[in-house]
Amino acid sequence: MNPIYPASYPFLYAPVVEYALSLPTYTLFDKGYDRYPLRKSVSDRFRTERVWRRDKSQTTGIFQLGMKKNLDYILSLCAKGHFVQRELIEKEELEKTISLISHGDTNDLWPFTHLASAEIFLSYWDKS
Repeated sequence: MNPIYPASYPFLYAPVVEYALSLPTYTLFDKGYDRYPLRKSVSDRFRTERVWRRDKSQTTGIFQLGMKKNLDYILSLCAKGHFVQRELIEKEELEKTISLISHGDTNDLWPFTHLASAEIFLSYWDKS
């Protein structure tokens, strides 16, 4: 997996996160989008329209391929991560979920995506 490069993971990039946390909640919605100022900033800065898409279904197959290719790294990152260390998540159940997702099960795909994103963010945050 790539480290957190602003162009690859703009919403996990520390300056973007800090900017987002500084905004009042009522300013985050506009023109039918949530996180509007963030989307606009990323779109303008990186000249991309990806942040404006509303359908995330096109990413599922790519996500599963990435899981298979990076399974050892993902298991290591998440099974030894902040949430398991603090006993907020059961390690054995997490490992089963990761295995199921890497073999095509999408039942817990989005909760796991949120967890993995948080672990990636926290691992790079610790390094800074």
